[in-house]
Amino acid sequence: MKRLFLCLILAASFPILSHGQIRFGVRGGVNVSDFSLSTDVFNKSNITGFSGGLALDINFPLVGFGISSGLLYTQRGADVKIPVGEEFTGEESKNVRIGYLDIPAFLKWNFKIPMSPIGVFVKAGPYFSLAVDNKKAKEIVDAFGDFHNFDMGLGLGGGVSLFSKLEVEAYYGWGLTKAYENDAKNRGWNISAAYFF
Repeated sequence: MKRLFLCLILAASFPILSHGQIRFGVRGGVNVSDFSLSTDVFNKSNITGFSGGLALDINFPLVGFGISSGLLYTQRGADVKIPVGEEFTGEESKNVRIGYLDIPAFLKWNFKIPMSPIGVFVKAGPYFSLAVDNKKAKEIVDAFGDFHNFDMGLGLGGGVSLFSKLEVEAYYGWGLTKAYENDAKNRGWNISAAYFF
């Protein structure tokens, strides 16, 4: 079902993409993330991970918006304190850093500053992720339940562009699907820079 959903999105996009200006580039940055939990049993804190890969931009100048996508490797997770010992009076720290392959599908609105090479933009939309490095994720399955390799969320953010080549952006990602069976969801900030060829 997930594969069918992604295929339908790609198929519906082809007529739109044929009328846009397509740019390819590279993107790199950091991801500051945490787990959103439905219980207060676990203490947790943010971790910082790497994010980078290929960037894809499709612009429609006449209407002022476009599509921001790509294929990115992104590290998400959290620093989690697991209760241990008799009556769970102690804690064991687990640095859970999970590597995902991300495909964002953001709508992007561009605003050019007159008589200037600088532009600003806002972007929002879904992203789809598949865990490709889940070794650390499995270290806490006894406490958190089964780990789910597929992740999906919504992103909202913006940034600035220079000469239509260099972009710096930040967005917040709300994980919508459960990373673990105990309702843990990925949340966090992504800050990155991209260069388009």
